[in-house]
Amino acid sequence: MVGRPTAFFWGVSVLTAAGIYAIHLTQLEEREKLHKGVIRDEAMYKTKKQQLLAGQLRPAEGSGR
Repeated sequence: MVGRPTAFFWGVSVLTAAGIYAIHLTQLEEREKLHKGVIRDEAMYKTKKQQLLAGQLRPAEGSGR
């Protein structure tokens, strides 16, 4: 029969491992979401640059460029 201290140890260990795994999954999801934002921003920048070069847009007045 397992003693109470041993059962407590394994209970805490399992809960700790589950918590670490949950945080790991959350961080992976956030990382993917941030990466999608970077890809979206790059596509938007490329589109604006093409429109600027095609003369469809004018540079902002205070842009300093």
